Amino acid sequence: MLRFWIVVALTIIADLVSKWYVFSELFATPTQRLVIINRWFSFNLHINKGAVWGLGGGSPILLIAITAVIIPIVIYLAYSSQKHRRSFIPLLGFGLLLGGALGNLYDRVFVEMKLNGYKESYQGVRDFIDVQIPGVYNWPVFNVADIAIVAGVAIFVLWSLFGVKRA
Repeated sequence: MLRFWIVVALTIIADLVSKWYVFSELFATPTQRLVIINRWFSFNLHINKGAVWGLGGGSPILLIAITAVIIPIVIYLAYSSQKHRRSFIPLLGFGLLLGGALGNLYDRVFVEMKLNGYKESYQGVRDFIDVQIPGVYNWPVFNVADIAIVAGVAIFVLWSLFGVKRA
């Protein structure tokens, strides 16, 4: 289980350090944007008041409560996945999921930003990774915690479908 907590800690650190660095570097720039690959990939400061794709943006307390319910469930599932199996794969998935959830929860509770010269403050999750397929699709802006959550769920689902040895 130590490996699970190491994954959680590394995920939180990667998420919060990346948010801090990108927001501190780009906040003072006029566009609050850094183009990495023209028309495909950039860092673009954004505060997401909602959950996935901005859903639930009007209910920050509800989003915090949902996360508070999910956290002990993920910890329970991580511990129970190790009762009969010694595979690190589910622990990796649950660790990424929990670390991402905690990184975004930190933002919802402790971070308040003023972006793009607006006088009002925004409390929500700091997103900055902006990926596009020019002329086809502009993915919603996301962060390292979001990547960890999606990767964690994908790892667990794939492990459940293909990696679990059935009795």
